[in-house]
Amino acid sequence: FVAVLTFGIVIAGCDDGNTDDGGDSAKTITITGLSGKSGEAVITLSTGLDDSATLVAAGIGTISGDSASFALLKEGYSPWTGSGSYYIVLTLNDNGEKTYVYTNGGEDPEEDAVAYSISSASTTIPFGKFAAVEVGGGS
Repeated sequence: FVAVLTFGIVIAGCDDGNTDDGGDSAKTITITGLSGKSGEAVITLSTGLDDSATLVAAGIGTISGDSASFALLKEGYSPWTGSGSYYIVLTLNDNGEKTYVYTNGGEDPEEDAVAYSISSASTTIPFGKFAAVEVGGGS
């Protein structure tokens, strides 16, 4: 149910959110608790997780230590400075691509996925609040 896209394609399809984008600095999200993981990661914010969802912002980062930080960009690679509640998808390229959905700690990415409220310039979310998406399995 979650399409994994390359960063350039994701950004090209972004909407700029549901509030005023008046500032110059991109909002950032930091994911902590990534011990034992390495490589690049991509994060996306969208209005939902189905085919009708609108991509709002995306970021790319590198896992360093036990965390990765993402400056959020919108269409045209300009900083995303909006706010609101969005579904977050995290893709890690750690010995193969693995996708996770923010569930606030729930185990089922389809049933437990919830929107996360973003309002501050910088947001930190523990990796334990995400659930792995099984790619190619189930119906």
